[in-house]
Amino acid sequence: MELHELIPGLVIAAVGCCGFGAIRVVRHRSGGVRLVGRIAGGAAVLISIGALSMYGCAMSLTYRSPALVSPDGSHQARITEFDGGAADSFHTRVMIREKWHVYPKEAFYSNDTPQDIRIEWASNNRLVVRYPSERPARHENVSCAGSVQGIQVVCEPY
Repeated sequence: MELHELIPGLVIAAVGCCGFGAIRVVRHRSGGVRLVGRIAGGAAVLISIGALSMYGCAMSLTYRSPALVSPDGSHQARITEFDGGAADSFHTRVMIREKWHVYPKEAFYSNDTPQDIRIEWASNNRLVVRYPSERPARHENVSCAGSVQGIQVVCEPY
C-alpha cells in the first residue's frame, strides 16, 4: 500500500477524533454550547465510523508489480492493476513517479492483464511500454500518455 492510498483513511480517522474531542471539551460548558458540541461531535464520530467501514471494507483491490527504477534513479515505473471484482474487467495502468513525489502519474492504460504488459527504460527519460496486439477487441481502451513528468512514453504492440 502506498502513502497516497492511506491519506483518505487518515483524514476520516482524524475527523472522528476531532468529533470525540468536541464531545469531551464541551462536557463542562453551559446548555446551548454543550448541546451544539455534542450534536456536532456525535455526528462527526458517526459519519467517520461509517466512512471508515466503507473505506476499509471496499470490494476492490489494487495490485502492484515491483517498481522499475530509471537508469539515473530519478523516476520509478510500476504496473498496477485495479481489480473491481467479478463484475468488472481488468484495469491495468503503468504509473510513473518521480523519486521524491508521493503521487504517481498515469502513463499507460489498458484492459489487458498486468502479466501481458512489459515495461523497460530505454534511457533516463524514455520508457517503453509493450502490450499484446493479438486480441484487438480488448484494445478499445488502450491509452498512452506520450509524455509524463518529462519522461517520453513509447507504447508498442508486440
